[in-house]
Amino acid sequence: SFSGRFDAGTGKQYNIGRVSGEHIHLGTDDNVLSSLVNEEGAAFNSREREHEPCCLPGTRTSVLKAVTEWADSPAEAKILWLNGWVGTGKSTIARTVARDYHNQSRLAASYFFGDRRADYFVTTIALQLANMDPGLRQSIEDSLRRHPLLRRQSLSEQWRRLVLEPLVGFLRGYDGKPMLLVVDGLDLCQEENDIGLIVKLLFEACDACGDRMLVFLSTRPEASIRDEIACIEHREVMLQREDASTDISLFLSDELSRIAVKVGTETGWPGKETIANLVTKSDGIFAWAATVCQYIRDGRNKTTTISRLHGVLQHRITNTSPQGKLDQIYTETLNRTVRSTWDTCEVDEYCHSLRETLGFILILQSPLSVDGLNPLLGRDDAGSILGDLHSILEAPAHPDKSIRLHHYSFCDFMLSEERCPARFYLGNQMQQHRQIAERCLDIMAERPEWNDDSNGSQSLTVKMETPELQQSSISAFHYACCYWVHHAQRGKIDLTTGSRVNLFVQKYMQKW
Repeated sequence: SFSGRFDAGTGKQYNIGRVSGEHIHLGTDDNVLSSLVNEEGAAFNSREREHEPCCLPGTRTSVLKAVTEWADSPAEAKILWLNGWVGTGKSTIARTVARDYHNQSRLAASYFFGDRRADYFVTTIALQLANMDPGLRQSIEDSLRRHPLLRRQSLSEQWRRLVLEPLVGFLRGYDGKPMLLVVDGLDLCQEENDIGLIVKLLFEACDACGDRMLVFLSTRPEASIRDEIACIEHREVMLQREDASTDISLFLSDELSRIAVKVGTETGWPGKETIANLVTKSDGIFAWAATVCQYIRDGRNKTTTISRLHGVLQHRITNTSPQGKLDQIYTETLNRTVRSTWDTCEVDEYCHSLRETLGFILILQSPLSVDGLNPLLGRDDAGSILGDLHSILEAPAHPDKSIRLHHYSFCDFMLSEERCPARFYLGNQMQQHRQIAERCLDIMAERPEWNDDSNGSQSLTVKMETPELQQSSISAFHYACCYWVHHAQRGKIDLTTGSRVNLFVQKYMQKW
């Protein structure tokens, strides 16, 4: 119900104080911007993010150089999409970019999602724009006065009135280098439909503002983002695991030397060999290295600090240990693949398919592509099952490129009943080995050449190359020929007379 003062009449403006418990401002209120909600902690320089790090000087130089060249040189692509799997330092790079362009007075706004809803995305951006320039502030205030119910309307309408139109007007008289809008972690937005919408809104801003507005977008390479951004012109920068080792080594050396000074360890602690060991364990995951340092730093004293480092090297896992933090990321990533719109039966069916698919991938003796994996599964949906797991798996869009894990610890996590959620836990691998062995026999037995009696006793040669040296993965048939015995042994399949394996060998071994 309405409350407060209500002035009606020709030429009069209204001032309604409250509607359903929330403030709405109409008329010439000097504090009209107070009607907009600011999402706390969304801006890169908010109080909540004060202690989050930027890139250490001398690290991530190639990525930051690519961003600078894109932002400073006119280009057709007005959106730069930085993507990489979980824990590779995307948010740290985004904070660094936001800080650098803020210092150059070229940052229009920044928004770091971090598992937020998109409800206040536009209003938060609008408030940052209003804070950037008095002219922008006036334009946004005027829009709010003309459209007093705007904050209750759609994100698209809010974007048009509070961001797009004010920005276009402001940039008409702007002759400097392009302004930058930084958005990080859009893939973590709680409502998947809003992810695609925001990508479209960002593109609208770039399109309307011409060469004067650019968007830096950093996310995991999940399907919800890839599908949307594929439809618009953009530049893509991928964070590669191979590029991170030197930077992680520099980061660890710097952080641990600070800890050594603080707790008073001996000179040179922990040593180059230990640093190299930690770099190997990180396997390109910056989040792991950062968590290691925080975990060790929280030891507070010399004895606990040294003990914690030893525990990391010995792979001791607790809730606060680096691997415990990585387990939380794995759990969150897996949980996000389950849609809230599915009923119980659909969730159970999906989780079964996911367990089977991941279970096969983790015990394969040689990486397979999606096309190679599908025949082993006896299904054709491996690609769609893995579509939301690109942040923890390298599952190339090309169906002939091999699927690989980003970090070795994911395998341990999936096989640990204590660490992995029950609905994703893989359980006994013996059954999975048995399933693969059975499918290998099926795939080989279905080979036409092997069932052609015209070949008589003529042997069939299967040419193999070393899988590690191939750009594409081996086929399901080649994999079956090479590794069916391994899986049969691990699955403890019956080899006695009259068993399926025994009959297969009798029928086909002479054609091998």
